[in-house]
Amino acid sequence: MEQLFITILNMSLTGSVIIAAMLIVRLCFRKAPRIFSYALWAVVLFRLLCPVSFSAGISFLGILEKNAPAKGRMEYIPKNIGYQMEPKVSLPLPGVSDAVNASLPAGNPAASANPLQIWIFVLSCIWILGIAVMLAYSMFSLLRLRKKLKAASHEGGNIYRMPGHGTPFVYGLIRPRIYLSQALNQKEERYMLLHEQIHIRRRDPLFRTLAYGALCLHWFNPLVWLAFFLSEQDMEMSCDEAVIRQLGSNVKKEYSASLLSLASVHPMVKGLPIAFGEGDTKNRIENVLHYHKPARILAAAAAIVCVVLAVQFLANPRDGGSDTDWENVFYGIVAYGDMEGETPPMVVRIPRFGDMAVPEADRVEPYIEIDFNGLEAGDLIRITFPKGEEISIMETYPGQFSLKAEKIEVMGRGPFAMEPGEGNSYRFALPLGMAPDAQPGDLLDVYLQEPDKNGVIQDVEFLHSVEILDVAPEQYQIWVNMLPEEAERVLSEFGFGLRLELLKQDSKVPYLSSENLETLLSQADLNGTFRLNIQRIARSARGIDRYVVNTLTEDSIQELPLLAFAEDCVFRVNREMNAVRYEDVDFDEFTELAEDGFSWSNPLCTLHFRDNVITHAALESAWYGAGIAYEPFTPDTWYADIHSFPEMEGIDPLETYYTQAYRVESDFGEGAGMETGIFSTPRALTSPGPVGIISILESLTGRRF
Repeated sequence: MEQLFITILNMSLTGSVIIAAMLIVRLCFRKAPRIFSYALWAVVLFRLLCPVSFSAGISFLGILEKNAPAKGRMEYIPKNIGYQMEPKVSLPLPGVSDAVNASLPAGNPAASANPLQIWIFVLSCIWILGIAVMLAYSMFSLLRLRKKLKAASHEGGNIYRMPGHGTPFVYGLIRPRIYLSQALNQKEERYMLLHEQIHIRRRDPLFRTLAYGALCLHWFNPLVWLAFFLSEQDMEMSCDEAVIRQLGSNVKKEYSASLLSLASVHPMVKGLPIAFGEGDTKNRIENVLHYHKPARILAAAAAIVCVVLAVQFLANPRDGGSDTDWENVFYGIVAYGDMEGETPPMVVRIPRFGDMAVPEADRVEPYIEIDFNGLEAGDLIRITFPKGEEISIMETYPGQFSLKAEKIEVMGRGPFAMEPGEGNSYRFALPLGMAPDAQPGDLLDVYLQEPDKNGVIQDVEFLHSVEILDVAPEQYQIWVNMLPEEAERVLSEFGFGLRLELLKQDSKVPYLSSENLETLLSQADLNGTFRLNIQRIARSARGIDRYVVNTLTEDSIQELPLLAFAEDCVFRVNREMNAVRYEDVDFDEFTELAEDGFSWSNPLCTLHFRDNVITHAALESAWYGAGIAYEPFTPDTWYADIHSFPEMEGIDPLETYYTQAYRVESDFGEGAGMETGIFSTPRALTSPGPVGIISILESLTGRRF
């Protein structure tokens, strides 16, 4: 139902664009015979009822929508938008898409359903309810009319006479009947009978039924309601004009008088799809009185314009690529599903989609030549579906693709893994061989290299920088935290030029020292990575001219050499508060963020020198101006270390050597609820602290610390 609702929304958006164009065309054609504008309403009806159309170089929709349609469909709202982590639409109005996208709720891979999925389900239920209400009202009105029609008498052919007063109308689709009232005089009956016969010859009852069906489907769109009523006006006026053309212009006054006299009586039927009467008498009379049969050349020109407009309104835009060029490719990691009490099924974990059942495929093979006996947990695979096919996701666990895959290729084998992290992120395991010296707290810079035909690297693109969370040598894994788009890029580019560069962080990166400065002052080459606290950046000189070095004081700051940025220096900033995730910025933004922190602290920066100039500069926090600096968590292991000594076997250090001083209850933990903190002091010591702890250990173990 949700997929059908999104299809109707896309059709409604396309129809809205054509209706807006029709309003302009109708205004331009106001002096032309109404048959032309009435004929063009058929194009609008087609757009509202049919989701597909042909593509052509000339298309009115091409003015606003540049993308090639998917299999003949105009898709402003993706079918899988409810499953996207960052849902996006491409509406046919410039500037509107960005505002709508900013308001759409992001997906949640840890939840059973994304927020947008729930909204789409609720809206589709409301849509179905609206259709049911409209159909129920129509059925009720139709049954009431059929009850009235039992009083009609058959006069011959398809003509029936109703007692009393009332406007003539046509009823029925297959064998339409004309119902006339007994109060009509001879002239009125002649005009109205001809009018209704023209309706039947032109198949207007069928057109109005289809129009009402479109109105039921798109009842939420006010432009469709407007089109429904305007098309009825054009239908009646074009029929009036056909009567005048057939009987001659000398009957205009008498025909108008007939319309005026019928306007004073209550209509027998109003608003039914297969039984419609006459309305809008004032405009119809004005149109009849001003109508003049056009010259043949003008009528031919108007007809040609209508044909051209109809083609433009019917055609979808054609882009540079064919819709058959659209590939359906998914990258994921093979794992075992999370199911308790059962044999876990093999699934493929795909960013944004979560656990999916491995689809059936015509071929399952490795991308490179290896011993292969089928898929295994830890494989990085690429799933390719037929080009241009529309794929839906079944909401089960694990999820299921609606189509059979063309092929599944193993792009990498071994320690790959992925699991949901905090928020919308993922914990992601890469092979340890990509950075053998990695340690928790280090950074991995992810690059994409673009080689030419000869394998020579022509371009290197920095993708992102991620912090190493953990290293598991036994499993040959490096664990990092990645956003969905980062994980997608790494999966899709693995083996195609993806390169990782390890950056040592924290205490592993030395501070710039006086010896390093002496190297700079002596004009010798300084190479390597160092940390530094910035105090000032010289914009004009494009370098750092004031900074804190571990062996220097304020008195010697003016003697410090300028640390110059290279012309092609890469500037990066970490915008996270509790993690490290660098992104590229320009020199001006880097300087502004560093200067924001000068009033609060000396911002910490990691600098990479090559031949005495800075080639990479990474500001460790973009939040120094708010007093926030990133500090990696270092667990305190002293309690476990004490227990590791043989002399401490069977002894609890806290109970034996410490006395509880006080206890505090507060919500200082990340979890829900209150936590209890117990503060203790060492027994028989005048002051608590590390010295007291060391004294106890030395007296117990006889070791020197």
